[in-house]
Amino acid sequence: MNKNTAKKTLVTFTLACVAMTMTPFNVLANTGVTTARIFGADRLGTAVAVADTGWTGANTVILVPAADAILVSALEAAPLAGKAWPILLTDNDTLTASTQAELVKLGVKNVYVVGSISQTVVDQVNAMSGVTVTVLKGADRTDTAAIIASKLTNLAGSFVVGYDALPDALSVASYAAANAYSILVANPDGTLPASEAAYKGTNTYIIGGPTLVADIPGATRIFGIDRFATNKAVLKALTYKYDHVYVANGTDTHLVDTLVASPLAAKTSAPIVLTDSDGDGANASINININSKMDLTAVITALGGNTVVTDSNVAQVSSELTTDANSDRTIAVTGLTLNQPTLALITGGANGILTATVAPNNATDQLVTWSSSNTSVATVVGGIVTPLTSGTTTITATTHDGGIKATSVVTVSAGTTVAVTGLTLNQPTLALTTGGANGTLVATVIPSNATNKVVTWATSNAAVATVVSGEVTPVGTGTATITATTQDGGIKATSVVTVSSGTTTHGGHGGNSIVAVTGLTLDQPTLALTTGGANGTLVATVAPSNATNKVVTWTTSNASVATVVNGVVTPVSAGTATITATTQNGGMTATSVVTVSAVTTQL
Repeated sequence: MNKNTAKKTLVTFTLACVAMTMTPFNVLANTGVTTARIFGADRLGTAVAVADTGWTGANTVILVPAADAILVSALEAAPLAGKAWPILLTDNDTLTASTQAELVKLGVKNVYVVGSISQTVVDQVNAMSGVTVTVLKGADRTDTAAIIASKLTNLAGSFVVGYDALPDALSVASYAAANAYSILVANPDGTLPASEAAYKGTNTYIIGGPTLVADIPGATRIFGIDRFATNKAVLKALTYKYDHVYVANGTDTHLVDTLVASPLAAKTSAPIVLTDSDGDGANASINININSKMDLTAVITALGGNTVVTDSNVAQVSSELTTDANSDRTIAVTGLTLNQPTLALITGGANGILTATVAPNNATDQLVTWSSSNTSVATVVGGIVTPLTSGTTTITATTHDGGIKATSVVTVSAGTTVAVTGLTLNQPTLALTTGGANGTLVATVIPSNATNKVVTWATSNAAVATVVSGEVTPVGTGTATITATTQDGGIKATSVVTVSSGTTTHGGHGGNSIVAVTGLTLDQPTLALTTGGANGTLVATVAPSNATNKVVTWTTSNASVATVVNGVVTPVSAGTATITATTQNGGMTATSVVTVSAVTTQL
């Protein structure tokens, strides 16, 4: 079989995997709106389905990790993809077969590998015929953001997000991809790293509150009290076209669907609306009303299966659309209320939160601005009130449409501020294994009645381990230092994390031990194939059976005769090739001699 035939085989495999991944268009009752759904058997399949929906071919593809734990290392990928290139996913330890098949189907020549993807995957992509790989990965996520930003041309602006604010980055992903905006990542303390400052565009938006990203001169801040409120604020503040709308699950285990769909949404300058679901679709809800902006013949596309984004979610987006295509869609604001007419705070204590409700709830322009009558007593940003000194101030919310006002009288009393004097972690060292369970670090602030107990987390090496709110995820072998830092006083505590290769097995005394590989065998020492015939399959058996790390890599001595991927041998042309399997642990090898014969045609 020649290379074109081999490519055709992979393409056929892909089509079989993603069949029926985009549902037919349905017209919602009493509206001109149609709905569709793009999904696969899993997140990797959904990424392939998105690529198939938007592209028949692509010279370049962005490859990012599929795992939730390390997805944050690739959150800046959307601007790099722009409108032109799809984003695909892969497992971290090996190039996923369906993804490899999609790369072949699209005719990809260049692959940008973004974030914490293993060298094994990089090598597998590099081994593909005619494909050039560029790895974009820094020492941590801020370095990666700077590296990606350096690749962008004709930069129009920038979004700056918090260090752990993956959902906020994805809220602006499609806009960034469509409008040549970079996505920059703040340090854990909220400041913008010097390595990224050079790539800040003329127009800068801060996505998230002041506890995530510090003020930047000249920047506009967009945020809400949580990821869904921030998504709502983003869609209010930025300009999208609403003839297409995408709906995605905004919970932690489904955020990757938003990332892979951002280049597709960028093609039509479409927004991605985040929905809050409990995972089984039972209590899902849409957290934004965009009906007044939507085109009356819009296409609403759900990303993921019905348990990820329910049909009722999709219907909610367009539930108030009028059937009169010629009607005026502008709905004026008629009222404004605040959830608390008075608010009592103390100096050095917690912030207060005021929520503004615009009436009617489907008003076209729901933008509200905030002000304080005495900023020496308390300031307000996006409804979050920060007490400063004793006294009284009036917080005023004002609608952009109509200038309607609502107020809350804030009284700030002198409080006793208890300063932080120390910080400890429950584990000064932590031993983890790749593919094993996460570790948990618990930070204890001293004294226990300290006023401000906020702690931020950072890792010295994201390629070894990442940390979010004390939960440490092993990524690759090596050592990383996890640092917890108090917001009050900047007091630090550290834990040295050592990540070993493989899965941990339990020893007889309750301890953990690594079981080394001692041997490797293949089920067929020789293999006979024919050009144009079926593939052969080699099965590798690692000894002992309870070895911790059973990862095996495959190579061929002659790719013009036969290729191999995960033990599946594809005949290419007549000749002989040696297929070699090699264990990652110990470098044990086993071989099979493959003889490919030319097909004899009988007349």
